[in-house]
Amino acid sequence: MPIQTFKLDNGEEFKIDTQSPEFQSYEHAAKLIGVNKKDESFFFARNLEFIRQKIFRPTYAELKLLNGGLIPLNTSIPEGAEEDTYDVLDSTGEAKIISDFGDDIPTVEVFGDQYTNKIKSVADSYIYSVQDMRRDRMLGNIGHSVVTNKALAARRSVDQKLEKLLGFGDSAFGITGMFNNSNVPSTAAAATGSGSTTTWSTKTAANILADIEEAINDMMDISNGVEEPTHMLVDHTNYSLIRNKALDTTNYSGMTILKYVEKEFGLKVEKMSQLKNSFVGNTKSGFVLYNKSEEKLEGVLPIRLMPHAPQVKNLATKNIIEARCGGTRVFMPYSLSYTTGI
Repeated sequence: MPIQTFKLDNGEEFKIDTQSPEFQSYEHAAKLIGVNKKDESFFFARNLEFIRQKIFRPTYAELKLLNGGLIPLNTSIPEGAEEDTYDVLDSTGEAKIISDFGDDIPTVEVFGDQYTNKIKSVADSYIYSVQDMRRDRMLGNIGHSVVTNKALAARRSVDQKLEKLLGFGDSAFGITGMFNNSNVPSTAAAATGSGSTTTWSTKTAANILADIEEAINDMMDISNGVEEPTHMLVDHTNYSLIRNKALDTTNYSGMTILKYVEKEFGLKVEKMSQLKNSFVGNTKSGFVLYNKSEEKLEGVLPIRLMPHAPQVKNLATKNIIEARCGGTRVFMPYSLSYTTGI
């Protein structure tokens, strides 16, 4: 049995049967890519390499508007619709006490506004070759599959674009999102921080709580008590701050701001990465209060995800996936509010 000694770059030596099928397979593979005998350490080291079964991928921000259930999503609009229009109605008039045979009975009137928003397609594609499929069959590991990972990357790219459209729309295409609706009241946080700043990192716990309470009161005042928030969204940095920053023990039993807001105000508080530096020309962070009711707002998704027929050309297959989105409709603008500069 022909035994040959190989020396690696690190000085280690190994004795190998050069007639074994395994060695000959690696030697053949090395020749195919131009590695000759004097470079045997290359393919031999690869033979000894441990290939991890786990695939390490980048971590992406959670898509909370699209997948997190933070807003109602409407998927019932026809796929071919390019616009959707809705009416917001209100009324005037008040009933009054009358006398017998009264002829001054008041009349009520109904009025309203009509709003139209665009719906656009979002798409991308991925291409794989016949050789990609051959490699995948040889690997036999779905985690390392070229085709599967390209498909997942294309799906993720579409989902991330939908999340952006639901959050901030795209003014160039006539799409409005949840966080940039011009009809929603927007207020700068009070300048009660160090040096008259508005950022929460410079404020006491009591001042931060006052910002939140003021936003709640403003929503109720401007709507004459009709609107009351159920949810609060805040960027991840300030979420971490209120989760750890405690109120004083004398007035608030030493609870953190987050726990106090959830317990006393009844708000469900969620962190939302999109809100970091997303207001006032993308320079300031903010928090959002809103009522989650489907009567108040909804995300418009006529097509959540649609794969199209593969296009085969030159031993390669192109796959297109599409979605259709119209951003987020805010039917009752006073059911939301933005507080910026935190």
